Amino acid sequence: MHPAESRLISEVQYNCDVSDARFAGNYTMCVYLLKMREYYRWRHGFGFAENLSMSDVGEWVQQTESLWETLEDRQHTPLIVDGTSCDVFDDERINQRLPDRCLFSSGIGRFGKPVFVLAELVDVRHVDGMTVHIAGREFARELSAPPAMIRQNRLFIRRESLERMLWETVEEWRWHRRPGPMANVVAHYDFDRDESKALSDLLNDQLEQMLLHEVGEFRAGQLLGDDWDKLILEHAGSQVETIARAIRDCLADCLEVIPQLAESSRRELLDFYIAVLTPLRREMFPSIIKAYHQWLDDGSLGSIIDVAENGRQHFESLARELLELHRNGLLSDALYMPHFRQQAL
Repeated sequence: MHPAESRLISEVQYNCDVSDARFAGNYTMCVYLLKMREYYRWRHGFGFAENLSMSDVGEWVQQTESLWETLEDRQHTPLIVDGTSCDVFDDERINQRLPDRCLFSSGIGRFGKPVFVLAELVDVRHVDGMTVHIAGREFARELSAPPAMIRQNRLFIRRESLERMLWETVEEWRWHRRPGPMANVVAHYDFDRDESKALSDLLNDQLEQMLLHEVGEFRAGQLLGDDWDKLILEHAGSQVETIARAIRDCLADCLEVIPQLAESSRRELLDFYIAVLTPLRREMFPSIIKAYHQWLDDGSLGSIIDVAENGRQHFESLARELLELHRNGLLSDALYMPHFRQQAL
């Protein structure tokens, strides 16, 4: 590796460590330990199926937490790229100066946490007014590693992080092996026969599904305007952020994902979509669960298509209600979030 590339990796990783030092404590203990275990796996290059030494993981966690204690009050530092100092959040300028087939992404994720990644660039697409950058192997990253992020009209999708998320989803199902949509997914891709091929096939399918969701997010952003991002940032880490993100996710799915799922008629894709819906989105969007089960019973996709159409109107209306409260300075967890949780479709 060229010394300049090695230095850049170290600089990006430093900024990742500063972000983790400030925000890692926001997770519940269970989520934190699961994330740290998989972060250890990535940092040490272990494959998904390799058993980890719990004593080694525990020792590394302690060392990492000691490092974070020294970084809690540090600031993010600029990156030196091709001899030029660049603000770490100016990913567009940084990418213009990176070597070919290299990609940098920065932004603000959930809870207001800065997110950085330096990775291999494997593909560039142009979809619905967006430039889509698809990353492969990751050279530097922080703890949360979200598999997708939108910056203005630029979308970054991280294959490695998506693959890791999919593997964790399958592994979590294997702990209990309950019947249902995830069992159907595992059976369809034949994980019990060839894990590697099954994960690769699932990854390829879900990358396209994630792209659809992010196109839906982009369209939702065009509908809602710049004030929506201001709402998220001003309420980072609160129930307001959690509810707002769930509303926009549901709107994005109604705009793009659910109609495309219905058109494809591929059961494994519908199964996976239902299997990974968060509890909050299930609570706010029970009609999609009902339509899914009706489709299983009679094979008719009409109810799913109707749900998408109704959902567009419903979740856009909720989003605009949130925006109006935000503009008038009335948003608060205690006064308004129970109301929005109860507005189920």
